[in-house]
Amino acid sequence: MWKRVIAVLLLLFAIGAAAPAAAQAKGAGQQAEAQASTFRIRNNWSKLYLQNNGSISNGIEVVQQPRNTDGYQIFQEVVDGQYRSFWHLKSNLNMGINRGNTLPGAKAVLANPSGAFNQDWLVVPRSGTIVELRNRGSGLCLGIYDASTAAGAVAGQFTCDGGLNQGWVKVYVV
Repeated sequence: MWKRVIAVLLLLFAIGAAAPAAAQAKGAGQQAEAQASTFRIRNNWSKLYLQNNGSISNGIEVVQQPRNTDGYQIFQEVVDGQYRSFWHLKSNLNMGINRGNTLPGAKAVLANPSGAFNQDWLVVPRSGTIVELRNRGSGLCLGIYDASTAAGAVAGQFTCDGGLNQGWVKVYVV
């Protein structure tokens, strides 16, 4: 039964119709009670998960690492119309693009929730549970530098090209 529930939830994420997300007051730094399920974001190419790079301070880079249970890979969605912010629970920061940079190659970071477009993502279905994450501020896709499969490789935004390193799967924490 659990496999069926997880499959349905993953399908909902893929089509952008996930369950109600955590309510969060953007810009004010306040948070309401979390209502949505928590999840990890796994790269489809490397099978590694997004997390902070060794610190939970504002502006820290987002990298990929093997699955762990220390809480550094846990996110919740904050819904803003058709866009989603990915709120990193351990740091209380949102995943965005460094300083709102709109150029390809700009790094993904965890930053104070601000309501800025660089912290919003459009979830675009590919196939099955695989999606692209397009940044609202730049229109570019989240990917891993050089399509690396190495632990510690940095996430950034790139021209959307359908590459495997730009495919993501939401894996619920159960």
